[in-house]
Amino acid sequence: MRAGFAKRSINPPPGTRMLGWTDRDCKGDGTGTHDDLCVRALYLRHGDEAALILAYDVVFFSREHADRLKAAVGRELDLLPRQILINCSHTHAGPSVATFGHHHGLAPDWPYLELVERETRAAAAEARATARPVSIHAGAGQTTLPVSRRRPDGNGGVEWAPYPDGAACRHLPLCLLRDDAGAPVCLLFSISCHPSTVYGWEFSADFPGPACDRLDAALGAPAALFLQGFGGDTKASVIADGGDDARPAWRGGTHADVAAAGEQVAREVLAGLNSGLTAVAPALRTALIEQYYPLEPLPPRAVYEGARASDQLLRRLWGERQLQLLDRGLPLPGAAPILLQGMALGENLRLIAMEGEPVGELGLHLLAQFPAGVTYPLGYSNGMGLYLPTSRMLPEGGYEVESYYEYGCPAPLASGIEDVLDAGLAALRRAGIP
Repeated sequence: MRAGFAKRSINPPPGTRMLGWTDRDCKGDGTGTHDDLCVRALYLRHGDEAALILAYDVVFFSREHADRLKAAVGRELDLLPRQILINCSHTHAGPSVATFGHHHGLAPDWPYLELVERETRAAAAEARATARPVSIHAGAGQTTLPVSRRRPDGNGGVEWAPYPDGAACRHLPLCLLRDDAGAPVCLLFSISCHPSTVYGWEFSADFPGPACDRLDAALGAPAALFLQGFGGDTKASVIADGGDDARPAWRGGTHADVAAAGEQVAREVLAGLNSGLTAVAPALRTALIEQYYPLEPLPPRAVYEGARASDQLLRRLWGERQLQLLDRGLPLPGAAPILLQGMALGENLRLIAMEGEPVGELGLHLLAQFPAGVTYPLGYSNGMGLYLPTSRMLPEGGYEVESYYEYGCPAPLASGIEDVLDAGLAALRRAGIP
C-alpha cells in the first residue's frame, strides 16, 4: 500500500457566520480565530484501488456541499464518491457550512465554501503526490472523554445533564501508517464525543485541535488525523462538573478546558500506541450506499400551521418549510435518507461512516456486528443528516429524539433504527467490506 498525508488551514475570515449554538449564531458572526481549523487528507492506493479520507474542523457539511467537494476532488484525482470519505469533527465553534436550523433560509457562504474547496483540492493533491509505500499497524483502546448527556429524570424521560453511568462509545480505534524508514505517515484515531466545550465568537477546532497538535509533536511530524465517531449524545468529561452530586450539570467551558481535553485524548492515544499495535495486511476496498430510515406518520397540516405561529425560531422556520412544500403540491418525505460508507484499509480493519449524528449506544451496536479486528464507527460523514438515536431512546424523548425538526424532517424517526443499520452493514459486506 502507498499513502500520503497533508493538511491545510481553512481558517474563516472575521465576519463568517458561525454554526453550533443557535442563540449565538443568530446574534453575530465570528470575530476571529482562536486556533487553527484545518482540512487533513490521507490518500491511499493499493493495487487498482485508491481512496481519500478528508477530515475537517467544521460542525458538518450539508449533503450538497459535501457532494460538491467530492466532485471537485474526484475530478482531479479520478476518484468516485465511494472512494472519498468526508468526516467532520463537529466543532461547535466552527463556520456555517450547512443548512441546519435557521441557516436553511440563508444563502450559502460561497466565498468561504470556495476557500474550503481550494484548500481541499490542494491538500488532496499534496497527499497523492507524497504517497509512498507504508506498513499498517492497528489496535484499539478506551477513552474516558465522552460522558452521556441523557440523565434519567425518574419519570421515564431524560434531562440534559451529565450521566457517567449512561451508554457512551468509549472505543478508541488506532491505525498508524509508517513508511519504509519507519517514519509516521498518518495516525488515524477516533473519539466519539461532541466538541461543544466552548461558547463564544472565536473560531476553534475544540479538543480535536490540541489533540492533533500534541500527537504531531510526539510523532515528530504532522501526521495525526482525527475522525469523529458516534458521539451524538455525549459531551467532554472536563465540563461535567458544573453541579453537585444531587444535581449534576454541565458548566460552560473555557479554552483551558479544551486544551485539557485535547491533552487527555492525546495521552490515551499514546498509551494505545505504547501498548503495541498489530501489523495488518493491506487490502483497500470502498463502498457507499444510501439508506432510508422510516419516519412516524406525518402529522396533519394544522401541526405545521401551529409551528409557523410559534415564538421559537427553529419551530417557526420548520413549519414554514413544510407548508411551502405542501402548498406547491410536493409530497413530504416519509423517510430520512442517510448515507452509509464502508472503507476497508486492511484485513479486519475497516471504517464504517454514517451521515448524521448517531448516538453512542448505536456505536456500541455497530461494534458488536464486527467482533474481529479494528472498526472505526464514524458519524458526521458525507452530509448533515439528523440525530440518529436508538429505538430504545424514542419513548424517553430528549433532544436527540425531538430535534428532527431542526434538520428539516417533517416527522420524528420511527422505531427500527437498528434494523435499517444492520441491513446497510450487510450490504457493505456484500460489497467487500468485511
